[in-house]
Amino acid sequence: MRVAVGLVVLVAACASSGGFRREMESWKGQPIDVAIEKWGAPRDAFDLSDGRKVMVWRQVTRGGNVTCKVALTTQQDTIRAVSYQGDGFYGGCR
Repeated sequence: MRVAVGLVVLVAACASSGGFRREMESWKGQPIDVAIEKWGAPRDAFDLSDGRKVMVWRQVTRGGNVTCKVALTTQQDTIRAVSYQGDGFYGGCR
C-alpha cells in the first residue's frame, strides 16, 4: 500500500512541473530517506564506481509507457544530484 501511495505522490508531483522542479532542487543535501519516505522504495538502484549510488523511480501507464522518471544520485546517503524527465502525460516531470 505504501508503494501505491508513493506512486500517487510521484504522479501528482510530475503533474505540476514548476512545483516539482523546485521540490527536487530543495532535496539536494537532504538524506535519501526524504525521497523513500515520500515515494516508497525506488524501482532501480545502481552503484557507481566512485561510491555514489543512483536511485530511480518511474511512473508507468497501464500500457507500459514511462511518463515520469526521477533519478537521485546520492553520496553517503545524501542526495547530491537530481534529474527527471517526462513525456507530457499528466504534465510529465518537466
